[in-house]
Amino acid sequence: MQQNTSQQIDDILDSLNGLAPASPAPFLHTRIVARLQREQSSPGYIVLRWLSRPAVAIGLSALLLLMNGYVLFIDSRPSVPTALEENSMAMVQEYDINFTSAYEPLADEAP
Repeated sequence: MQQNTSQQIDDILDSLNGLAPASPAPFLHTRIVARLQREQSSPGYIVLRWLSRPAVAIGLSALLLLMNGYVLFIDSRPSVPTALEENSMAMVQEYDINFTSAYEPLADEAP
């Protein structure tokens, strides 16, 4: 048993004798640098770099919050009824038009 294990270990170590250290492909560093320079000159990268500046990001966030507040303020003001709305309300009151949904039983029907 001990000799069999020792033989297996020797076989494994002998199989590692022909290995050489790993080496990168030729001109790998040059290709990486060229690709990074090409990506940095693209329009998308330039726009993202500009938008990621703190002054621009904070300014755009403040503008967005101001626009949201303005929209909420405009919606919360009471609206003045127009002539068309006044006429339709007068017609509803005059003809006693009531809305009933199909899910509500009518007054003369028994549930």
